[in-house]
Amino acid sequence: TEAFAWLRDRIGKPVYGLGAVFVFLLASFPAQKMAEHYSARVHGSLVVGGPNATLSEARQVATWVEGNVPKDHLVVLMAGGPESSVLNRYLGKTVLERMSYFAHGGELKKLVFIAHREVPPQDYPLIPLFKERPLRLPADRLKVIHAFGNLKVYEWGLKVARFIPPRFDPDYEERMGLLRESEIDTAQVEHPKVFGRHALYIGNKTGRQATLVSPVIKGVDIHSSGAYVLFVYIKGYHQKTSAYLAEKEVWPPTVGYLNPYLGIFRTKEGGILWHIVYSLSPISKGRHYLQEWIDLVGEDHYVDGFQSFLLTG
Repeated sequence: TEAFAWLRDRIGKPVYGLGAVFVFLLASFPAQKMAEHYSARVHGSLVVGGPNATLSEARQVATWVEGNVPKDHLVVLMAGGPESSVLNRYLGKTVLERMSYFAHGGELKKLVFIAHREVPPQDYPLIPLFKERPLRLPADRLKVIHAFGNLKVYEWGLKVARFIPPRFDPDYEERMGLLRESEIDTAQVEHPKVFGRHALYIGNKTGRQATLVSPVIKGVDIHSSGAYVLFVYIKGYHQKTSAYLAEKEVWPPTVGYLNPYLGIFRTKEGGILWHIVYSLSPISKGRHYLQEWIDLVGEDHYVDGFQSFLLTG
């Protein structure tokens, strides 16, 4: 504006013509980019972690899921990026409702994946807990049950059973046996919590990353190869808390996240924002000795709803 005022004093009214040209140039670049962006979005060519769905395909598959996928099936979105997929817009609410239902003790019978035909579930890069141990799903038990344009719906042919604990326990964290350490406090708190009597509070006073390990070792026999553990817990959304089942002899464990950006909710009582976390880990045939591990970055952590499922052929 100072430059235009200076020019106006020297050349008079022609400065307004220069101003119009300048405004036109200033507006044309973002207008062009916005047109390109929405054209790409409509035609499904925005690539963030894999090819995306079109708006039409996303609407169709959302309607089909609502009427054809039973409520005891967990829906996993694997098209586009985990945070930016257009499927999140049309299926985000449905997926959150199912994630919440199972986290609150609902019966889980099957996993269903929605993926782009160019990147099927076995090729989709799950976000790993440990970067050096990425997880890829096997293709042999994935069955296409429906298709919409470039989108396919896959059913994973594995049986699902409750694992640890064997029956849903809203206060299972009380039985994990987590011990108070010199610079890590643990307590059962009534607020904030999601369900049950208490949630688990962990105070990390170390000033660095810390890990708590349950001293209660769970010995289990896995009778078939190609098995997986589906681990579920609820944490404060903004907290850097990672929980999983693992054994010291297999380190680091392979852990991949399912629907990592879709499990966010707030309880009716208000308070903190919560995040339901679903992760998947392969487990080999044979005898295993598992413990709950909780990695902590930051000071205050609230966690609730620990449970796991065993997926077998």
